[in-house]
Amino acid sequence: YFFATNAGSCTLFGTYIAATAAQTVSSCKTITINNLNVPGGVTLDLTKLQASSTVKFAGTTKFGFKKWTGPLITVSGESITVDGSSATLDGQNALSWDS
Repeated sequence: YFFATNAGSCTLFGTYIAATAAQTVSSCKTITINNLNVPGGVTLDLTKLQASSTVKFAGTTKFGFKKWTGPLITVSGESITVDGSSATLDGQNALSWDS
């Protein structure tokens, strides 16, 4: 994944890499997830958020297809705000119809 930081704000975009993303999101109060690709079988882990953080989804977050039990996203923290009003979360469910 790629990220850009600016005074406590981070943007995640590109391809999500779970092993390094937790450190990034834990260091920011405002996290924007913009056009992120999450590989199949991987959870978008937002469990190490600072208290009173804001997570904003923008563009399309696409989850790669893989038969598994999930979850696609986990979020935890104290007083967390999640805004996905201008975004698409694409779990590619149509791919599972013929599997």
